Amino acid sequence: MKLTPFAALEAHAREEYRKHFANAPEPRVINQRVAATLDAPRSFVWGGIGYWAPPLGYEGGLRLLIAAHALADLRRKGASAMSLQAATFKAARLVHQHLRPIRLWRRPWWPLSRAFYTSGAEEIEALCRWLIHVPDDSPVVPSDRSVTVDLVDQRYAFELAYGRAPRSWADYVLGMRAAGRRDSRADLRFAVSSRVGVNADKKGWSAYEREMRQMAGWH
Repeated sequence: MKLTPFAALEAHAREEYRKHFANAPEPRVINQRVAATLDAPRSFVWGGIGYWAPPLGYEGGLRLLIAAHALADLRRKGASAMSLQAATFKAARLVHQHLRPIRLWRRPWWPLSRAFYTSGAEEIEALCRWLIHVPDDSPVVPSDRSVTVDLVDQRYAFELAYGRAPRSWADYVLGMRAAGRRDSRADLRFAVSSRVGVNADKKGWSAYEREMRQMAGWH
């Protein structure tokens, strides 16, 4: 078998690429960092101690999300100090369950640690939200009105879209965002092909198309 030097193969590949794509614009690639570190642990320092935050499972992320919302609601409603303290303790316990000290000599005593139990409600809420945050460079269109999110409906929507349960919290969040963009693209394609009803006039159509293209992740 005759082997071709790599340099010759590379030169041929470059020539074929130039022949077919010389005039095509370079694609804009996003989310490289997110894709490369999707299942990698994150690290941070709290009180002078370094911690690992392993990738969250779906249930773990959901519990942290609920805890963060509970703390925010109690603070917004001016709940009693006792109620807020109890909720903060529960949230701190959840945070503790999802972290590990970076230094090995601290780990044997980690189950007995009370590192986060003396923190305030705002600090624990912020830490919960940091833990469940999933980076994503894809365009996001914030809603200008109040929305209601049904977590049960969202879970079933994920399974309907992908035919399986979420493998992790990041898988769930990114999967739902991708499904939303896919639905927006399908809606836009259908609307372009029909252009009927309220969006048929030029002014209404332009506004609708602009919004849908943003939701679909198209620029």
